[in-house]
Amino acid sequence: MAGKWDTSTKRLVSTNPADFIRWLLPEAQFTGVVEAKSLNLNNREIEADNLYHFILNGIPCIIHIEFQSYADGLMAKRMWEYNSLTTSMYDRPTDSFVIYLRRCKVTEPYYDWIFPIGNTVHQFKFHVIKLWEIPLEVLKEAKLTILLPLMVLARGGKHRNVVEDAITTIQTVEGEDARELLSLTYTLCASC
Repeated sequence: MAGKWDTSTKRLVSTNPADFIRWLLPEAQFTGVVEAKSLNLNNREIEADNLYHFILNGIPCIIHIEFQSYADGLMAKRMWEYNSLTTSMYDRPTDSFVIYLRRCKVTEPYYDWIFPIGNTVHQFKFHVIKLWEIPLEVLKEAKLTILLPLMVLARGGKHRNVVEDAITTIQTVEGEDARELLSLTYTLCASC
């Protein structure tokens, strides 16, 4: 099940990364995709879900977006690893987001690595988004088509009329993106 969610959410962001980034960091200007072959961050097979370039206040940056559908006690450490490897590899500040798709135990949005004598040698903070806590209206008000498949996972989203509304709105979009967004909406509905 986790693999299906993982593939679907990666496809979701890739349909329109600029809009997805605009939702997370409204002042960011999307500039490109970090090449897929570069998502594998080292020889230990650490692979981030989504990495994108953007400009913020004139500074080139990277955004890291990770989707999670279940509790993971090592999530904070994983986020730190993804962030530090990305920052080091590309020599750009990287901001990290973990988006929880389902209600589960959520890790605290920070990671501290404490040396045996008690001093902190690494301290890292990241963003946590719990979709089930975001009111459906907040996603609607963003007016970003890419968020429509996520409406079924938002607070108040598990209703037939919400699904129908999302599908009807997506059908007004032209091209391959519409087919992809419809497919993702059906996948997320079936997985709930």
